[in-house]
Amino acid sequence: MFPSRLFLVLLGLLCATVFATWERGRDGRTGTNSPEATRQLHLRDDCKLSGHNESEREREVTSTMSSPEDRPRNCEGEGCLIRPVREASPVEGPAGQFADQALKSMGQRTKVLDPLTTVYTSKQPFGENVSLTQATDLVSSLGGKLLIFDVSGYNGFLIQPTVRQPRPDRGWVWAMEPWMILPNSGIGPKISHRNLVREALTRGYHLAGLGCGLTLGSPKGTAIHEQFYATVTVRHGLNSRPRLALQSNGALMGYNWASRHPYCVDRILGIFPVMDLTDWPTLEAIANRDVQFNPDLGYNLTTPQLARRLHEFNPIDNLALLADAGIPIMHVHGDQDPIVSFQVSAVIAQRRYRALGGVMTILPVPGGRHEQGPRFYDLPQAIAFLLDNSPLGRVP
Repeated sequence: MFPSRLFLVLLGLLCATVFATWERGRDGRTGTNSPEATRQLHLRDDCKLSGHNESEREREVTSTMSSPEDRPRNCEGEGCLIRPVREASPVEGPAGQFADQALKSMGQRTKVLDPLTTVYTSKQPFGENVSLTQATDLVSSLGGKLLIFDVSGYNGFLIQPTVRQPRPDRGWVWAMEPWMILPNSGIGPKISHRNLVREALTRGYHLAGLGCGLTLGSPKGTAIHEQFYATVTVRHGLNSRPRLALQSNGALMGYNWASRHPYCVDRILGIFPVMDLTDWPTLEAIANRDVQFNPDLGYNLTTPQLARRLHEFNPIDNLALLADAGIPIMHVHGDQDPIVSFQVSAVIAQRRYRALGGVMTILPVPGGRHEQGPRFYDLPQAIAFLLDNSPLGRVP
């Protein structure tokens, strides 16, 4: 009698399981062969970096934008093809695996250096007007310890909190460019975003950045930043989803990295961020090298070639995957900026991101131009947004 009853119970559980699986596949929510599951499979890179083959990395993004100025360039019909970084290193796998492979591809040169005695390169990392001792003392006065390490010949910077214990989640702020959180010859022996650095360290965050010069978001620049990301997340054990702080041209690199690894980002704060290469520095300036970017990490493309491939490199045309990943964005921008268009990088960018289902907040600075200073750097709303305790991006 008992075996018969047990058999009926097991049979009922089996039938219920089969029906539930059929029901999920029928309505397209989570069935393994459903369109939604296929879409999620493509969007969910689980912090994988480069190394996907082209068919795996290319994604069709349906445009929902109504006006011509909102529609990404070089899009035909109803979709726009976002292409991968072709020159990136061949690494695959989830976060720990790909990062470890990226480090192996760099050889054994990456090592933490004593910031008080030596620097990896013979050139001063902070320029001629700022010594290493000055930089270390400035960081220490804000509650941090400065480490410098090599990333394929470039200086990587990491500021560890000393004023309190690091956060349990090992959260960190990724500054692009690193002079946001460090002194340099352009501003002298001071840190421009000192209030942000102090507040981040007080809350137990690490801060980090890579000194590789101006890359304008090039594929080679993206590849070297992937190696930097691998170094700080694996060798230094930082969180796999940093909070990006992007200023001016640093947004070209930050957004191009983030749009290719949307689940490796928690949120993005931009300060008068460049979102459109045709706005600044212009395609002609890039092709003619009128901008002083790192020649080893440049595009090496002519103006017509850049125009044809603009949809690969232009942040404002590559917001869809960030919206799908639920990455919140905030831009601080002066409404009288003569260099980076407020209309493009604030108004149009916000309209596009919202049309894609994303959340973007604009903090306009009335009368503000392309300038340094507290009304751009010390806004309480911006610092609170960047350092809020709760993770904001969706879990893949």
